[in-house]
Amino acid sequence: MKKARVLIFPLAAVLALVLAGCGAANTVAGPPVVETAVVARGRLSNSASVGGRLAAVHYADLFTMVAGRVTAVNVNVGTAVTKGQVLLTLDSNAQTAALNTAKAAIATARAGEQADEVVYNTDKANYLRGEALLAQGAISQYVFDNQYQLPYQAADVKYKQVDPAALQTAEAGLQSAQAAYNDTIMTAPFDGIITARNIDPGGMSGGPPAAPGATPLLVEVQLDPVYAVVNVSGNQVNGLKVGQKAQVAVTGATDRVLTGTISHVAPAANPNTKTYLVEVTLPNPDGSLKPGMFAGVTFNEDTAGYLLVPNQAVVRQGAETTVWVFKDGKAEQRTVQLGATDGRKTVVDSGLQAGDQVIVNGQQGLTPDEQVTVKGS
Repeated sequence: MKKARVLIFPLAAVLALVLAGCGAANTVAGPPVVETAVVARGRLSNSASVGGRLAAVHYADLFTMVAGRVTAVNVNVGTAVTKGQVLLTLDSNAQTAALNTAKAAIATARAGEQADEVVYNTDKANYLRGEALLAQGAISQYVFDNQYQLPYQAADVKYKQVDPAALQTAEAGLQSAQAAYNDTIMTAPFDGIITARNIDPGGMSGGPPAAPGATPLLVEVQLDPVYAVVNVSGNQVNGLKVGQKAQVAVTGATDRVLTGTISHVAPAANPNTKTYLVEVTLPNPDGSLKPGMFAGVTFNEDTAGYLLVPNQAVVRQGAETTVWVFKDGKAEQRTVQLGATDGRKTVVDSGLQAGDQVIVNGQQGLTPDEQVTVKGS
C-alpha cells in the first residue's frame, strides 16, 4: 500500500505569497506624467531662400493719345530721359489751326467785354441823370422808361451776364484746343531710360491701343532702383515686414551678394498659387541690374521678441490647432493661432502668454482638467 506524499512549505513563504497577492490587487495608478516647457519670447532660427525675377519700379508702354503721322522721334534705345521731356511729336497742323482759332475767340470775347463795359458805364450815367430829370418833372415817365431805363437795363444784362458767358465759352474752347494740340506731343512720364523704339518719323501712330498686347511706340523704364519679385509661403510671410533687409544674388549681373530692403508684403495670398508676393527694392546706380534677370533672395526673418512655443506642444485636430497647458496641477487645452516656424519653434499669435507651461510630451490621451504630474517635479 502506497503512502500519500505531503508537501510542507515553510510558513514564511506562504505568508509572503499571500501578502504579495493582496498588494497587487490594491495598487492604484497615479496621474499621467508629462514633460513641459515654458513659453517665452525669442527669435526663430529661420533663414529662407526663394527665387524670383528683377522688375523695374516704373515701366511704361507709350502710345500717342491720337492717331496721326509721326513728324519727329527725339530718342533712341538707351536714351536717358527726364519727366516731361518731349519724346515724339505728331503732325499738328489741324490742331495748331484750331488752337489759334480758339485763342482768337478769346481775344474777341475780351474785346467785346471791354467795349460793353464802356456802353454800360455810359448808359448807367444816363439812367442816373434821367432819374433826376424825372424827379424834377423835366421829363415824362414814358421818356424816362424808353430813353434812360431800358438802354441801361440792356447794357447791364449784356455786360454782366452775356459777356462773361461768352468769355467762359471761348476759354473752354481754348482748353479743348490746347488739349488736342498737347495730345500730338508724347512726353516722358517719369525719369528713366528708353528700352524700345518701334516708330520712325513718317510712320503712322494708331493712337491709344484698341486691345491689350498692342506694340507700343516707345517703352520707358526706371532702372534705379529695381526690385526683386518673389513669392513666399504662408509659413514664411509672417516673419517678413516692410523695411527688413534681405540678401539678393543676381548672378547674371554680379558675383557680389547685394543687400535689399523689403518694400512690399502682400496682405493676402494669391488665390491660385496660395503664396504671398514680396518685393525687395535694390539700388541700381550703374544700371547693371536689368528687369527679367533671375534673383535669389534670402530672408533672415525678423522674429525677435515674438512669443514662441516648441513644436512638440502643438496638436492639430482637423482645422483646429491646440496646445495643452499645465496649470494648477491640471492639463488645460487651449486653442491657439500660430505664425511662422523654423521647424523647432513656432510664433504664437494668440492663445498663450509668456510664462505659460506647455506640455511637450505625454499629452496624448489627456482630457481637459485632468490631474497630471510634471516629470522631475
